[in-house]
Amino acid sequence: MRDYWLATLRWSFTQVPLLGEPLVRAHVHRALVSATLEAFPLVGDPRERRASALEQAAIYAAATSWMDDHASLPVTADDAARAAGTSAAGLRRAFAANGHLASTPEEYLAQARVSAAHADLVAADPTRTTLAEIALRWGFADLAGFASIYRAAYGTDPRATLER
Repeated sequence: MRDYWLATLRWSFTQVPLLGEPLVRAHVHRALVSATLEAFPLVGDPRERRASALEQAAIYAAATSWMDDHASLPVTADDAARAAGTSAAGLRRAFAANGHLASTPEEYLAQARVSAAHADLVAADPTRTTLAEIALRWGFADLAGFASIYRAAYGTDPRATLER
């Protein structure tokens, strides 16, 4: 495996004139990473690695559930980490390993708030509820910013959703 890794490293040096091209650079990087992973296998007890993966999944599930339940409050990703019983870095690792819906806790929290605002807009009576009330309820103080985020998520203006 050492010889394979060294051969891959030597090959990468032949690519130096072409490294200005992003695709070539990405290919060389991928080849070096693959060779490194092949040459240096994972160490440690497989049961511990599996337990760690299960722990990451449990942290992710606890944090996302907590964020869904508290999205209307002025909470942060650090608050979610504390609620899930981990550090901010631990929560980021859990999202990196399990974040199918969002790659960071902040992104997930923003998506949860937009989703909840959407549900409120669909259920609201436009004669009794304003767009600003719903946006503020879910932490969006800037109405134009909310409209932009909402359009990106749902492909329509939030006012149109409220008034249909």
